[in-house]
Amino acid sequence: MKLSIEDILGICPDFVLGVTADGKPGCKFKRQNICMVPGTSRFVCKLDTFKVRAEPHISMSSTDTFLACPQKYALQYIDRVRPPIDKGYFWLGKALHDCIGRIEKGMPYVVPRPTEADNTSVKETEIIILEEYLEWYRVHQTEMPIPDEYEVPFRLVTPKGRVVVGFIDGMYMNRGVMIERKYAQSDYDKLKTRRQLSIYFAGNPEGERAQIVVYTKHSIKPLKNEKDDMDAFRLRVRAKIEEAGVAGNVKVSDYLRSEFPIEQEIAVLDVVTDMVELCRKNGVFPSYYFACDMLDGCAFREICKYGGEQK
Repeated sequence: MKLSIEDILGICPDFVLGVTADGKPGCKFKRQNICMVPGTSRFVCKLDTFKVRAEPHISMSSTDTFLACPQKYALQYIDRVRPPIDKGYFWLGKALHDCIGRIEKGMPYVVPRPTEADNTSVKETEIIILEEYLEWYRVHQTEMPIPDEYEVPFRLVTPKGRVVVGFIDGMYMNRGVMIERKYAQSDYDKLKTRRQLSIYFAGNPEGERAQIVVYTKHSIKPLKNEKDDMDAFRLRVRAKIEEAGVAGNVKVSDYLRSEFPIEQEIAVLDVVTDMVELCRKNGVFPSYYFACDMLDGCAFREICKYGGEQK
């Protein structure tokens, strides 16, 4: 649905008119920043969600970090310490989300190369695997579940008045189906994902269904003779991804609202926030040493005062 400036102003009074680079009247914000409110026929400006993010709020990522290890939470969200090196799965996941979105919109895409500023442990072989996977996806995208809307914002308030904000990866707007996308192997954190979907359902009262779409992250190591021949490695990766087919490259799971303990998960957010406030008050954030080795190791391990030892 194309929106005129008049449509947008009628939908979102806060939408700001500005001027283009050549001095002509125009929109300060692009039309793709307009999105439909989940479960309704109303549109809002995504800028409003960014304004919401400026107010004190909690998020799924910060809550999950505290549950994994309070000391990591303190380093990341209170001390604002930058880890010595960022784990590669964050960088790879973002690259996949961005590129797949462009592919589905018929736009050109390029897998970026990490810069020094990215501070990531991503390897060249992992980038080659992602490039070949995305090329396979580009050819087969018509066989995939493609959202009508991307990065749909939501905002909810817990029983104790805490604000929760976030973005749903995608939506089938005409059916109210939410989509959560992951670039992972089969052993991704299903418990964490189910908690995440519970909050999505809470933020989208009209939604009755959700899909988890897992884009297979192939674990392919270079053979001894390929370590100095990345072209040979690329050809083998291409062949393995093609051999896997749709069933081996994309896995879709469907869920119903009734399967999720929505009220309990919202209560968990309040409980965790109470715990954070208690830790702040006492000045102590304990370390869960067993979390140091989760997901290939904590990014803060080298600078954490506990250093992975049981305390």
